[in-house]
Amino acid sequence: MKTIYVPGGPQTASQPFALWSRWPLKLLLYVVLATAIALVALPFVWMILSAFKDQVAIYATPPSWIPNPFLVDNFSSAWNDVPFGNFFVNSLKVLFGTRNRPHRGAEIWPHFAIP
Repeated sequence: MKTIYVPGGPQTASQPFALWSRWPLKLLLYVVLATAIALVALPFVWMILSAFKDQVAIYATPPSWIPNPFLVDNFSSAWNDVPFGNFFVNSLKVLFGTRNRPHRGAEIWPHFAIP
């Protein structure tokens, strides 16, 4: 029996194309992986695209992927409607109040500015 050397290892002459016989499994694997990636990525894409829509367009039936009209004002209104400054200061209080003293972190809770 004649031995043929290929990059995947030696093959016998009776099975010279054994490497090509696995392509349906590889194709199936790639299809399954692409489907899984799409299922994981679609909610993030929807979330990012919804940030540029108004509330009526978000809940419209049937949903549209492309924001029409394309709104950038949602970001400024969200920043102004919610006290992000207080949240940032509270995060700094937790960061520096519990630094090197994790057991004494509860003593700073009364100092939070929670609206």
